[in-house]
Parts: sequence; C-alpha cells; structure tokens
Amino acid sequence: MIGVIETITGTLGISFEYVIMIILGVSSMVFAARSMLVWLLVTFLLSAGLTMWFYAAGLNYAPPLGAMFFCIGVLCLSLYLTSKSTSSYAGLI
Repeated sequence: MIGVIETITGTLGISFEYVIMIILGVSSMVFAARSMLVWLLVTFLLSAGLTMWFYAAGLNYAPPLGAMFFCIGVLCLSLYLTSKSTSSYAGLI
C-alpha cells in the first residue's frame, strides 16, 4: 500500500499529506447525499482525526487543521441560521 501512495505522490508531484486529504475528502462526499450538515460533520471529524495523526507523526498538519476550522465555522453558521429561522414557541401556540 505504501508503494502505491509513493507512486501516486511521485507521479502527481504532491506530498503524502495532500494525497491522504484528497482520498478522505472524496470518500466523505458519500455522506453529502444524505445531508449537507451530515457531510460537514463527517468532514469535521475526519479532519480532526487527520490533524491529530499528522501532528503525532510529525507531518504537515496545517491543511487538515484549516479544513477542521472551516467546518467548525460553517457548522456554527448553519446552527445560527437555523435558530433564527425557527420559533422559540414551536408547538406551544
């Protein structure tokens, strides 16, 4: 498996970290068919795991960290917009 990744990184001219980010990014898009928020949550969890793995292994952890912060921002924005669009008296009136 490592030989395949080394072949891909050598052929494309990109680093190991970006190959792993691309693979996990494409694989997380399967969850986008269900819901955009589910996809964002899965992408957040995967990027958080990648950040921890890359940091512990001494690799470049900035790209998954940026993806994690992006997902946190979009999830917070969607929570804010959802709270503003619903009534606080739902079902009581």
